[in-house]
Amino acid sequence: KAGFIQFQKSVFVYPFECTNEISDLSYRLGVSDNVVIMISEIFQGEETIIEEFIDSEIISREDLD
Repeated sequence: KAGFIQFQKSVFVYPFECTNEISDLSYRLGVSDNVVIMISEIFQGEETIIEEFIDSEIISREDLD
């Protein structure tokens, strides 16, 4: 519901920084010991994920400029 895309079984991606929100949510759910947050600028296969974010209207092509 938050707009994350599952990249691998336990890896979810989002196109905007949301470290504080994820930290807070994982703490409230009692799973913070099992959550690792990583910020990545480039990763293999990103073109497919970018297209999914565009299709779901999370980002627009103009955001990529």
